[in-house]
Amino acid sequence: MPPATSNARRSWDADTFRLRRLVERLVDAGEVEIHDEPVALSELSALIEGSTRALLFRQAGPERSELAASVSGTRKRLAAAFGVPQEQMREELARRMAHPQQAFEVPSNEAPVHEVLETGERIDLTKLPFYVQHEYDGAPYISAGIDFTRDPLSGRNNVGCRRLMLRGKDKAGINLTDPSSDLRRIYLGCVERGERVPCSFAIGAHPLYTMAAASHGAGNELDTLATHRGEPMPVVKCLTNDLLVPADVEMVLEGYLDERGYIEEEGPYGEYMGYYGPMHGDPVFHVTAITRRRDALHHSYKHGYGRHLGECDGGPMGMLRTEARAWELLKRAGLQPSAVFAIGAAGVSHHLRIALRKASDGDARAAISVILGNIMTVKHVF
Repeated sequence: MPPATSNARRSWDADTFRLRRLVERLVDAGEVEIHDEPVALSELSALIEGSTRALLFRQAGPERSELAASVSGTRKRLAAAFGVPQEQMREELARRMAHPQQAFEVPSNEAPVHEVLETGERIDLTKLPFYVQHEYDGAPYISAGIDFTRDPLSGRNNVGCRRLMLRGKDKAGINLTDPSSDLRRIYLGCVERGERVPCSFAIGAHPLYTMAAASHGAGNELDTLATHRGEPMPVVKCLTNDLLVPADVEMVLEGYLDERGYIEEEGPYGEYMGYYGPMHGDPVFHVTAITRRRDALHHSYKHGYGRHLGECDGGPMGMLRTEARAWELLKRAGLQPSAVFAIGAAGVSHHLRIALRKASDGDARAAISVILGNIMTVKHVF
């Protein structure tokens, strides 16, 4: 971890990239459906699926938790996260990617996510708003998890997006089946050596952190999060492991993946493509601490909802990534795009529309070839 600069220390604001502040801005913009009444956990899914807006529940579940859902489910709401008009998002993402930023460490007493610390007998995941998100899910879930680990061999910080399945007061299941996952590779190596994998999950993170975590970056992936936010990012060392996590998220679950391997069933779960993923063996996450803000806002993604996949949280993020990548490829190929647009769909498998300033009769064919030859998740180019 590079040392923090004095300018970064002086200028960071604990609320600039706080999820609660973004939700408040969305409320002011008329983008949020607010439920002030008590809502049972069993009723959340139907309300979230039935709305085209973001949702804010003031009293969710028996603990009367505040919970926000579908915060980034449209281009307009994602643009609010970037702080720019919709039509400028692609250019803004490209600008930020061209100016890499770094994470910098702050002490625990400066980290809002360390305002409340729970360890030992105080740990109780059943008090968090895990809920059944799709009709045939195998258990209650939290969908909005960002996992933080470190490769013990290279020392590289790794960040990803992962759901949590409630297994008990201090245990949760995770899905670690993607063969391309860096965490899966790290975990399998540790299992061979009989080692645990220290792991922490951020719950209630800014959408730009989620977007960064879902991308495959090189190097220190904490810096990838900083780059997406467009400025240095404060991180804090966890209490019960040596990992660094964003200091301004709402909550962190600290712990480890045990060394026994793929020994407990996880799933089924309604996946991002609108189908159920099957039950399968997976590791177990053991919680050793819960840290949070005093007024922590819980968070849930709108995820894998039937025929409206483009309205799920990952949809606009995937569309924007595809558009930015397509623009870059076309320019590198010597073509002159005037517009690119990924039609609303799941986070992958896009239909892409391209407008070109035509220089020759072969430009359209060349554009199709460039896109289909380099972006595996694009299905059709128009």
